[in-house]
Amino acid sequence: MSYRKEGVITSLLIYKSDGSSFLFPTLFVKTYKLNKDLFINDEVIDNYIYKYSYHYSISLLSRREHSIFELKNKLIKKNVPSFIIDKTIEKLLGENYLSNERFIESFIRSKKDKSKRELFFLLKQKGVDYKSCEEEVNKIDEISRLENIIIKKIKTNKSEEKIIKSLVSRGFNYYDIKKVYKDLV
Repeated sequence: MSYRKEGVITSLLIYKSDGSSFLFPTLFVKTYKLNKDLFINDEVIDNYIYKYSYHYSISLLSRREHSIFELKNKLIKKNVPSFIIDKTIEKLLGENYLSNERFIESFIRSKKDKSKRELFFLLKQKGVDYKSCEEEVNKIDEISRLENIIIKKIKTNKSEEKIIKSLVSRGFNYYDIKKVYKDLV
């Protein structure tokens, strides 16, 4: 079975003997010279799926760091079997393409306006283990983050009450906010 988009075949649905199926992109189908009349045993199909999941993962990781949990979920959405997901993750970890530590550092760097509490919560949502979250989040200097955010907020001519309210809602400590605000004003 093939899927068409404006007259162009975009993918090919391949069925395994156990009844499971997998949707192969046409580029992959062409690369491995697959066609609808070709019989392929399950081992060969699993090998193709593994190659596909590996290349798809590399493509995702080339754009930004991902946690192991995020990458697993993306592969699950692509209907990759769990044993192939595990094999792919293992290879990516072995080749150092995938690292939760790098993901945490990258994530924290990209969220400069977030409090420690909010970062910890967001990292837990991304599937990072408690110990790793705690170690990296505790390295953050929350006072300097607060200073930078308050300076930006003061430039927008917002009242002290609005600034404090917005920062408290982001998880910053009320007393830290008051102290930093008084030091800056």
